[in-house]
Parts: sequence; C-alpha cells; structure tokens
Amino acid sequence: MHYQEQAAGTRRTPRWLLFTWFVVIGAALLATSAPVANASHSDTSSYKRHQALIHWSTGDGSVQGANDEDYCADSQTGSMSADTAAVRVRDTLVVASPHWDGTGNWRLDLWKSPSPCTAYADRNWIELEYRVADNWNARCGGTYAQYSCVEHYTPIYTSQYGHYHYTWNNSYLTVTHIDGGATEYRELINHESGHLFGLLDGGGDCPGSIMHNRWYGCSNWPNWYPSNGDFNSVVAIMNGR
Repeated sequence: MHYQEQAAGTRRTPRWLLFTWFVVIGAALLATSAPVANASHSDTSSYKRHQALIHWSTGDGSVQGANDEDYCADSQTGSMSADTAAVRVRDTLVVASPHWDGTGNWRLDLWKSPSPCTAYADRNWIELEYRVADNWNARCGGTYAQYSCVEHYTPIYTSQYGHYHYTWNNSYLTVTHIDGGATEYRELINHESGHLFGLLDGGGDCPGSIMHNRWYGCSNWPNWYPSNGDFNSVVAIMNGR
C-alpha cells in the first residue's frame, strides 16, 4: 500500500558495519547474478530503501547467524493484541508458503523477538518492526485508516555496493488491513515486507507481483504471496542491483 521513506536520528553503530570492512573487496567479485523478472521496481538512486543486512545475513535457517534479521511486532490498539499481531506477522513471513524467510540462500533469515517491540528499552538489535494501530494517517497520509506504509531509518553508505541503505526499518500496519482472514492479512504483510526488502509499488504495469496487485488496478496477481519475480527482484537487490 502507500509507501514513504523517513531518515531518522542515528542509534548505535550497527553490528554489521565492522563486518562490511572485511568483505568490501572480495565479496563484490563473488556476487552472482539472479534472473530478474520485471516484477517489482527497486530504487535507482544512491539511496536504496531496503534493510542493509539482506546483503550479508550469515545464517542457514536453523541457527541464528550474527547478521541475520531480527524482527518484532507490537500493537497500539485494543482491536488487536500484540500477541495476535506477532502470530500473523510470523505466519506470513516464515510459516505460510511461499514466504520471504530464506530468500537468497538465507541472506534473508528472519528471527522473531521473544517479546513485543515496546518490551525492550534498547531495540538497536532489532532491524525490522511491525507495528499495528487503528490508523497511521499522520505517518502514511490519506484519510483515517486508509493506508499502511513503511519507513526506513538511519541510512549508512556501503562502498562494496556503492549505495546507502538503511539500518532500521518499520512497517506501520493499519489494524483493519490485517484483522480479517489469512488471505487478507498475508497479502498486506507480504506487500509491506516487500518494501522493507527493497521493492517499490506498482507503476502502472501489471507483470504479476505482490507489489503490483489489485490495489494498483492489476488483476493478474490475485495471490497473497510474492511471485517468483518478486523473490528474484529481492535477490537482485541483495546482489547489489
């Protein structure tokens, strides 16, 4: 749905930053190309709106690696508990198939925090936050409860890929967009997660994509899950596109 970017104040130096110094020279030579279906748009400027760790996650899906992506969920409305929000986010990202978890040979390796986001005084270790509220129009625009959106915080430049990307990334979910059945909430969460991983909204074409779905007048992707082109596009972003 609606998408916007915000660069906010810096928190601590991310744990992956030192790691990048060791891979700047060699890893660029080892990056492989992925077949890219023209499914989803990604940034062409030097500021790439995606979570930085998708380039370097080191886990295998069974044991959490040092640069894997942590996420949390929380609720700011009595219409949905934080536990329910967390279950729906986890179901979408790592349980229901096909899902984002494991994309790019586990460079996208998602691990849910044990507690809601606001349970932690220091959330610097959590890269992705999914927050639910009655409405986010002050952040996302539109009329009351019209849009969900994402925001990216604290851009950091990486010379390996020659672009800025973002240390922390939040998905702001309007409760009425995810309080229905599994098809409804999975579609919305998958779409907004596509933004977290670098994909932009549809631009008038309909190639078959969770980013170019019925909300953008496209009828050729009625599914709640990302398309093969969406996965390929995220892998291309991981490889430095």
